[in-house]
Amino acid sequence: MISDWLKYLSIFSVIVPILFSLLTIKTDGFTFHLFLFLCIGLSAELIMEFGGMTKEDKFVVFDIYCLVECTFFFWIISSYVDFLFKSLLRLFFIISLPVWIICLYLIPILFFTEIPGIALFNLAYEVVISFLAVHVLLKFIEGEKQVSAIPAFWFFLGMFFYCFTTFFLMSFIDSSVGKKIWWAHNVFNMITYLFYSISLWKVYTKGSFTIHQ
Repeated sequence: MISDWLKYLSIFSVIVPILFSLLTIKTDGFTFHLFLFLCIGLSAELIMEFGGMTKEDKFVVFDIYCLVECTFFFWIISSYVDFLFKSLLRLFFIISLPVWIICLYLIPILFFTEIPGIALFNLAYEVVISFLAVHVLLKFIEGEKQVSAIPAFWFFLGMFFYCFTTFFLMSFIDSSVGKKIWWAHNVFNMITYLFYSISLWKVYTKGSFTIHQ
């Protein structure tokens, strides 16, 4: 089926930015962290898809990866926001683990909701990251003449695109509409990896993730 092909393309398309990150992993500190993050994501996908795991075990892997993803996004975006947002990000960073635990184990029990707890966690942090990523992108646009030449611009564009589109799809989770359009998540993943690849190529040609014109 087409959806299966899209799923496999989505899983293995992350190899492109991983290979690009190897070009600059020795010269740019951010690239090393992004390389690790992408490898963790690929490993999680491979384990869930080909590891012969039960549905419950797959959920465990997915839940842990979501916490890793949230932590990485909060960490990288903290270097590009104003002081007020930095303080908020430190707070979010500190409470992300407790909130993850609450969403995963307490909310479904206390409120008897059918929505998976991890979906609530993802919805919350993706809204925050989307807002902050837009803030960073606007700072680039206002302060630079050629934002397309800045590696960080493309990375944050990918971050915003991923979080916003995932938030949109997650809002339909466990509905008939959500099941029909979930294949789009694979397409959105591939577009996100394209943005990351452009960012890493810019790092290779410019020499630094944070370089400005």
